[in-house]
Amino acid sequence: MSCCCAATKTAASASPGGSLDDGEDHATATLRELREELGIDEKAVELGAQLAERSKDHLVSGREVRQVERYFLTRVSAAALDPARASQPDNIREHRWWTLAELRATAETDLDHLRKGCIPA
Repeated sequence: MSCCCAATKTAASASPGGSLDDGEDHATATLRELREELGIDEKAVELGAQLAERSKDHLVSGREVRQVERYFLTRVSAAALDPARASQPDNIREHRWWTLAELRATAETDLDHLRKGCIPA
């Protein structure tokens, strides 16, 4: 799944995510972020293996930071998504479920890391 987020005047695709809270592991953070951003109850999620990881450097409040993103196989029914329950919707304008065929075919460069790391040939 990819969420379309309004950054400024343009839209970009992004997966749900964020920082780790103190003492939190990546699996727990994944479930929390799905709840906060998409209103998905963790009981509705079957969290699988980590499929990909990417690192990138960028500025946050004028300071350079290294961001490490981990992507997990996540099975959840589309019906479990409930934006009304999201406590931190992060300017999400729309959401979309992607099939493997759609991810393989899209020209959207924001999803290159998923195509390269997560999709079998």
